[in-house]
Amino acid sequence: TLLYIAGEIAAAGAYLEAASLPAVNGGSAQQQLQQQQEQTHRDIAARNVIIYESTLTVKLTDVAAYEEQWAADYVDGLPIRWMAPASVAGRGPLFSLPGDVYAFGVTLWEVMTGCKVRPFAEYGDEELVAAMYAYLDAKEEKASDDDEEDNEDNDAAEAPRLPVPTHCTPEIASLIEECTAAEEHQRPTFKEICLFLQRKTAAAGSGKPH
Repeated sequence: TLLYIAGEIAAAGAYLEAASLPAVNGGSAQQQLQQQQEQTHRDIAARNVIIYESTLTVKLTDVAAYEEQWAADYVDGLPIRWMAPASVAGRGPLFSLPGDVYAFGVTLWEVMTGCKVRPFAEYGDEELVAAMYAYLDAKEEKASDDDEEDNEDNDAAEAPRLPVPTHCTPEIASLIEECTAAEEHQRPTFKEICLFLQRKTAAAGSGKPH
């Protein structure tokens, strides 16, 4: 059931991803202009997911930012715990499809933990932002330093990572890690995520090992 819910959330991301692809066989100038700009959600998180229990229908919304009960999940209007380090630090696009994939990875982690723990709970908001900046600073310093011996200290710098959920198969844990990779080129596309989760859901439903 959790895999199915995650798959439905990913399908919403895949819809936006498909809407961002270039028009096939040309298209009008207006269509081309619309599709040159990525269609992003910007706030994929468990708090924005509605599940109808009777039918297990899953809907991805964007209403949480306007509800007082979720105010603590936003810093200056941004859901920093669901955003990649480069986006938080202003060293990449604030919102993008790879950024949505990162947010999905955090959301998948929430689903697999039953939403009982806040993402990066070991960090306060300021501490999390500081850790992201520290990682990016070390990465940039390493890239600009041609002396490999001087890079030893920088090799230890890592982006904040989510702990592996207790009840989680190695493959799903790996998917969470890939989606929340600090480097956007290391993250899968929503299409790839959907295909993976569909296979896992089908295997789980048929009783096959997964």
